[in-house]
Amino acid sequence: MRGHVSPEAMIDVAEGRGGAEQRRHLEACGDCRAQVEELRESLLGLASVGVPEPSPLYWEAFRRQVGGRLESEARPVRWSFWWLPGLAVAAVAVVTVVLLRPPVGSLPSPSGSVALLPAWTPLPDVEQDEGLPVLQGLAVAGELTACRDVGGCLASLSDEDAAAVSAALRSEIEGRSQS
Repeated sequence: MRGHVSPEAMIDVAEGRGGAEQRRHLEACGDCRAQVEELRESLLGLASVGVPEPSPLYWEAFRRQVGGRLESEARPVRWSFWWLPGLAVAAVAVVTVVLLRPPVGSLPSPSGSVALLPAWTPLPDVEQDEGLPVLQGLAVAGELTACRDVGGCLASLSDEDAAAVSAALRSEIEGRSQS
């Protein structure tokens, strides 16, 4: 046997149901033997303790609960047909979608006047990004007010402060477009 007797097997050994290998281990291991003896004493002590009889109120409540559960299990399942109107609406919706859906090849193709974006567009260079000053201005506004939510900070600005931020952003954008 490898190692000591497991805690789960210790109860079996204490009650006399342990295997031969566990009994051999107990003969050689004083620690496990002491634990089994302590467990046996505890089990004997528990066996001598009387369990009080529950009150009559407990038994009455127990009888009602068991009776209620038996009645609920014995009731036949009544199929209500509340789901039929819902099923009819769902069927009509499916048929409508299937019948009114245009064929796959009949979708309109984009005209030449619509600019199509590629599936992936890289970010523009820093010099060509017109939105970068706006983001920088918002970051500066957030730092000035020590705010984590820049949108919330901008919304809480007074009219004068909002005009000042707007003017600063415009001048930054104009300065970048001229250079």
